[in-house]
Amino acid sequence: MPRWPRELTKKQEQVCRFVDRYWNQHGIAPTFSEIADELGLTDRSHARQSVGLIAKKGFLEMQAGIPRSLKLTDRWRQFLNRRLDKQTNPLVDEVAKDQPDLFARWSPDDWAQLRSVRGVGGALTREAVIDEAVKINENRDIRQKFEALLTVGATREQLVMWIKDKYQEIDAREWRKQRRKG
Repeated sequence: MPRWPRELTKKQEQVCRFVDRYWNQHGIAPTFSEIADELGLTDRSHARQSVGLIAKKGFLEMQAGIPRSLKLTDRWRQFLNRRLDKQTNPLVDEVAKDQPDLFARWSPDDWAQLRSVRGVGGALTREAVIDEAVKINENRDIRQKFEALLTVGATREQLVMWIKDKYQEIDAREWRKQRRKG
């Protein structure tokens, strides 16, 4: 069985955008003929083939034999959000090139989290990108240390002490009293 590329081609993205727009305008999915007309294809079988490939990639769902059953999946929304996040925070890539050590060992989730952060006016400044990257690194390190404590079978008291030490937590009862007074 052939392996399909995970991301969309430009033509496949056009199909998804058309399906999305059609749903928003008409409240139903377009037919294969309407998709073929929109893309300038000579035959609706080409549209059906394109939709089938998009469905295999997980961006669309359809029910065989049921007309107008196309539905965009959450993967399509995530694709749009990633694209928007990348456009909204263009400085992320520049800062990553300037400070590669700060972004060492980053997972795709770390990158997605950074790109999804919004600044006061929309896009992040260089300083804000660095600050957010530092926070992501700290959170990852804390999570890894906590997971390591769990795997060695740390007692509840050891975990509580570690958390208090790490976060300088105050007693919850004292915090509530202070909050009620304030």
